[in-house]
Amino acid sequence: MNAAQPIRISLTAPNGRMGKAIAAAAAESGVAIDPDGGDVLVDFSALAVLKDSIERAVSAGIPILVGTTGLDQNADRQIAEAAKQVAVLKAPNTSLGVALLAELVERAARVLGPDWDIEIAETHHRMKADAPSGTALFLGEAAARGRGTPLHAERGRDSTGLKRQQGSIGFASLRGGTVAGRKGDCGCGNPGQEHGDPRYIIENSGHRSSTYNTAVLMFSSSRNVIKSTKYVPQLRHSKESWHAV
Repeated sequence: MNAAQPIRISLTAPNGRMGKAIAAAAAESGVAIDPDGGDVLVDFSALAVLKDSIERAVSAGIPILVGTTGLDQNADRQIAEAAKQVAVLKAPNTSLGVALLAELVERAARVLGPDWDIEIAETHHRMKADAPSGTALFLGEAAARGRGTPLHAERGRDSTGLKRQQGSIGFASLRGGTVAGRKGDCGCGNPGQEHGDPRYIIENSGHRSSTYNTAVLMFSSSRNVIKSTKYVPQLRHSKESWHAV
């Protein structure tokens, strides 16, 4: 591929929810979808499929954009190994709004410090297969980065007599209907204060009333996938996050 040649994209799951949205955005942007000979492989699939996608990218010697979420440690290791041979962009959410949200969350966590509790609540459609969502974990990592500590996540609390651990970040997930995505990051006051501190909520939400509106909102994110594919080949052999892009 040269500068004058339009980029070609191969999709791992072209018939999936995100695959169709990316294909539509590519058509609007003049970017070609090439099932077998793309310059960049884009993977929005499932954990079980990711290994094959990574092997395909490495075998072909082309960059890969990993948008699949719900990854485990084994998948992270596979991505790290692949990044030694081809460029890898790991992007749990390609929305510019979410990238900005992460910047705000990181800054808030840095300024407020460890005495403030952080809770991340997210809502997605009923078909969403992983929880917490990749976006929620992305925001949690931003908060931990702001604190200068590893992410200590408290997920899906379900018991009695629970005690919040110092420095932990809580995650809550709701699933239902056709909600495409709502993510809120809340920093709550220091419980040691007699009258309680104010709380700060940073939120990103999308609302729609029909399938058509759902698709339109997805396109805004998928257009950023198209922009990302133009950036990925410049990475050479490395691993980058959407935060870096």
